[in-house]
Amino acid sequence: MLKKTSTRLLSFSQLFCGEDTAKLIHNEEQCRQLITTFRQLSPNAPLPIPVATAYTTSCIKNKNYRDAVATISSYSQPEKLVLNLKDYFHEHKDDFSAEDIKETLVLLRDANAPGVIIFLNILANHCISDSSCSESLKSEVRQMIVSHIRFIPYSAPKLLRSLCTLSSSNSDCGDIMEVVKIAIQKGYIDPRDFGIVMDVLLARKDYTKITALWSWMRHTSARWNQRTASAAICAFSWLEQIDQAIACIQCLAEVNIDPTIDAQSTFTYYLANRIPPLPEYVEQLMRHWHPEQHTLWTGPAYSVGIKCIFAFFRAKMHREVICLLDEASRSMQNIPEAMERFVKHKGMHVLMGHYSSEIDIQSPIGVLFYDNVKGIPDLADYPLLMASFFTIGLQQGQLLESYETLSRNRSISKDDFEQLVRFSFRSIQEKYPHEALDILKELARRMQKDLPSDIEAWLELFDSP
Repeated sequence: MLKKTSTRLLSFSQLFCGEDTAKLIHNEEQCRQLITTFRQLSPNAPLPIPVATAYTTSCIKNKNYRDAVATISSYSQPEKLVLNLKDYFHEHKDDFSAEDIKETLVLLRDANAPGVIIFLNILANHCISDSSCSESLKSEVRQMIVSHIRFIPYSAPKLLRSLCTLSSSNSDCGDIMEVVKIAIQKGYIDPRDFGIVMDVLLARKDYTKITALWSWMRHTSARWNQRTASAAICAFSWLEQIDQAIACIQCLAEVNIDPTIDAQSTFTYYLANRIPPLPEYVEQLMRHWHPEQHTLWTGPAYSVGIKCIFAFFRAKMHREVICLLDEASRSMQNIPEAMERFVKHKGMHVLMGHYSSEIDIQSPIGVLFYDNVKGIPDLADYPLLMASFFTIGLQQGQLLESYETLSRNRSISKDDFEQLVRFSFRSIQEKYPHEALDILKELARRMQKDLPSDIEAWLELFDSP
């Protein structure tokens, strides 16, 4: 009985070249022989795309840039060949250096050959993905893109994304704004590209430019793009223009999209820090964006939850603060990474110190703020967290255990140890007014550090009869 076999159509390229053309890349001579054979058999037919791609990439790999450019320039469908080259470069980034692509690009540009725009994008992507690419080369490529756009304005929409990815927070955004104007004037621009532009401006803290762009973008489909609208939310929040930020949130709500976590965090931060703070509104937004408690505290949105906690803290609504801390600690139980990330968040040491006398270390909040901190491996890098932990241990009668935990972090620097002492000594003095000096001296001894002389002198003076 005959076995069943699958049938499929093969293209001419597959029949002529075979299924695997990758090995041709590494053998320029084999490519040449294949091309010669094809020319003899079919002198008027264009080279199959796989063969032309293999030969061109082989030339580039072997530094024969002129032959590569000549192949592209003389090919019957140069745009199609260049697109195949783009796919190949993307899949085999490690086979080529940025210098290989740059040299080919320069010759293409000088020969006025097709594919310059695509090669500029290839080179830009290579510079971003290659960690060894120097800043000077990135700057040079960036300048090549700007020069090409000025010389050929219609290329602006196709090169805008690459220009933005090569622009760091220290780059001059004047060129980007110029290119944006050209792109708008010369052709269609993808709304997603506006998001990249806004991100560059946001990194530079150029909030007025973002708001100026948004005043135009809000009349286009870009207002429904999450990245674009989120950058505008951040800018309006930093400028304390809350009504405009809310309008951006409403634009996204029209298409059932939430702002990015960064935008949510920035907006809630300014709601929490305005005078007076608006904690109830912050919580309302938080519950709308993150209805699931577990994912709120264990996922990337935890920073939004922390901003909500601080909103209530600033409003002196301590009962609500404790309720949210309890909710967070229960949600993060048995997830050490989430608990560690939570207590390391900026400002959390303030809450720990403030509620140190009210915390039951057996409760979920106590486990979060005390037992969890004991097991943090790089605790020495967080002196304020250490200080709050020591304060909790002191308030809850766990002084010896606190000593032992801190003594395991002797790698703490002199400056960080001083920060630890200065942050905690007031609490120690309030709890043990006459033993404060001895407690801090014992801490310094165990951590093999010296007490700051001014604090030691002050405590000696305070303790003197």
